[in-house]
Amino acid sequence: MPNSVIRELGAKADRELVVEARRLQNEIKVAVDERTVLAEIDRLVSSSLDIGLIYEQLIEQVKRLIPVEAAAIIVADVASDSVTFEHIMGTLMPGFEQRLVIPMSSFTDANQLARFVLVLDTELLEDMRSEYPGIESLLETGVRSAMSTPLIHHDEVVGLLATTSTEENAYTHEHVETAERIGAQISGALANARLHAEMSRIARQERYSCR
Repeated sequence: MPNSVIRELGAKADRELVVEARRLQNEIKVAVDERTVLAEIDRLVSSSLDIGLIYEQLIEQVKRLIPVEAAAIIVADVASDSVTFEHIMGTLMPGFEQRLVIPMSSFTDANQLARFVLVLDTELLEDMRSEYPGIESLLETGVRSAMSTPLIHHDEVVGLLATTSTEENAYTHEHVETAERIGAQISGALANARLHAEMSRIARQERYSCR
């Protein structure tokens, strides 16, 4: 075999080794970044009984791992058939405002929140444009990708983490897996905050009744 061919084969092998090394380095960095962020989220949700005080910090951590230009943390109450937009960052959708409370039945066709991460990629959003007015509003604000992550505690959907991006097809399978892990952390804190609020309400009523 000519020396020139041997040299070219050797150079190709070297390039492939470099590419593979960079890929492995990137995977390691992503894994380390995710562990760091999940640890910080765990610290945040353990630091306060009122999760509302740390919503903004939680979203900032989420942005380190998932494309987010607008986000909302939505709290669900099945008993009262309502969802509340507890925290909104950026312009999520016209007509949806912070602390807005709407019937769950008007928020989801099935009157039951989804228990899986829902990704709306660019093509799907375009396909849904004519059928759902809300999608049209999203597209008009520049949104090209959206993801909804259920917050599930003890098999009950207690809320949703909704994120959007102006990047086309921004959310990958890896982002979905990350969102599931983050959702598990937030859901427990959300349920505990709701329980604490309910216990505080009962305690206030008992103090009032004893006067």
